[in-house]
Formats: sequence, C-alpha cells, structure tokens
Amino acid sequence: MAMEKVNLFFLELNYRHILFNSATYNPFKQVVLSFPTIINYIRDMEKLEKFIYSVKYLPQILYFGSVGLIGYDIYYYVINDTEFISNSFVSGLIIFVFFYMTYLGVKKYQKK
Repeated sequence: MAMEKVNLFFLELNYRHILFNSATYNPFKQVVLSFPTIINYIRDMEKLEKFIYSVKYLPQILYFGSVGLIGYDIYYYVINDTEFISNSFVSGLIIFVFFYMTYLGVKKYQKK
C-alpha cells in the first residue's frame, strides 16, 4: 500500500512537470527523423548487404541459422513449457535477421 502511494506521488510529480514545462517537453524527440538521417540509414543497410554477400556462405548461415533457432525455440516451448531464448532482445535480433535475409533473398531473385 505504501509503495503504491510512493509510485502515485512520483507519477503526479512527473505529470505536473510535464504540464508546467510543456513548452520544452517533446515526447517524440527521439522518434523524429529527418530526411538526411533516413538516407544515412539506407546507405548503412546497403553497406551491410554488401558485407553479407562478400563472405561466401554467410547468407545461408544467417538465414538457416535464424530459422533453426526460431524453430528450436518453438519446439522447446512446446515440449518443456519454458523459453529457450528468454532474452527478448536476442529473440528480436534473430527475428530481424530472419526477415532481413528473407527480404534480401526475395530482392535477389526478383531481379532474375
């Protein structure tokens, strides 16, 4: 009960701070991207794509490795009712690699 009062007190202080300093408060400050920043991200992704294709078997290792880890994580969850990959950052990274490699594969075969 006392902890809830403390949390509500700090929440109210934060709310008052936002109200009285609303001229300087911007909740989307980190989200706003300018056009040159987006262009830099695209150039970085092109560099990453060139690096992935420069190593001989790296695309296959990344794709099938991520598929295997995702599949084993699902299997482990069904059999043991626990997660094999418990860290959400790692699982998000594996899912990103899977979808990025799928995108590169589709892009490569779409050109042919």
